[in-house]
Amino acid sequence: MLARHPICGPLTKGGSALLARQYDLEPEAGYVDECRFCYLVRRALTDRLPEYLGPRQVYGFEE
Repeated sequence: MLARHPICGPLTKGGSALLARQYDLEPEAGYVDECRFCYLVRRALTDRLPEYLGPRQVYGFEE
């Protein structure tokens, strides 16, 4: 079910701000828009949730 998904659940309920709060993240300041903020939150979670966020190259990490 979508509501229980660790990434999509928070995004559909409260957007990237809720996703960040749920995982106690404070992304770097100065993002351009909400899309950039979402990218930074997801990037910060790639090591914690690799089965949902990948491949790592999408977030600028080299493999």
